[in-house]
Amino acid sequence: MRVEGPWYTVVIVLLVLGTQAMLSLLDNSWFGRACRAVRDNPEAAAAMGVDVSSTKIIAYTITSALAGIAGMVYAFVDNTVNPPIFGLENAFLLLFMVIVGGSGRDAGAVVGAVLLYLLPLVLAPLIGHHHALVFGVVMLVVILFQPKGLIGVYDQVRSRRAGRGSS
Repeated sequence: MRVEGPWYTVVIVLLVLGTQAMLSLLDNSWFGRACRAVRDNPEAAAAMGVDVSSTKIIAYTITSALAGIAGMVYAFVDNTVNPPIFGLENAFLLLFMVIVGGSGRDAGAVVGAVLLYLLPLVLAPLIGHHHALVFGVVMLVVILFQPKGLIGVYDQVRSRRAGRGSS
């Protein structure tokens, strides 16, 4: 049975939801705490009994497996294995998505991905091929004025509203 069309979209959505659920469970487990400890201060993590090298190896293995699954799904979407699509330009685009949306938060990555995917579609009719310049300006503005990304703006608005409600 060949999966295509809307059914393929269902398969992709199920993979994304399953991956998100697995990562959420992993993040809230002892391993997630160990990963955060190793990220923040490997020496302190080792002093607390965390095996730093095996934690890094397991984290690398999990992320590599997820990247492999994502590549496999993309190969089915594209109907070919196309190495140039994973070039430097797209690597930077993925990095920009995380920075603009807000690193360290799942919602930030989603917001950044949606914004930077839709930005060229909206800007192309208005400014033509100069959308790369707008990307650069957006990156500079976000890094200079909102280092926590757009999700940080949401957090600030939410905390201000909570502050007004308690007064």
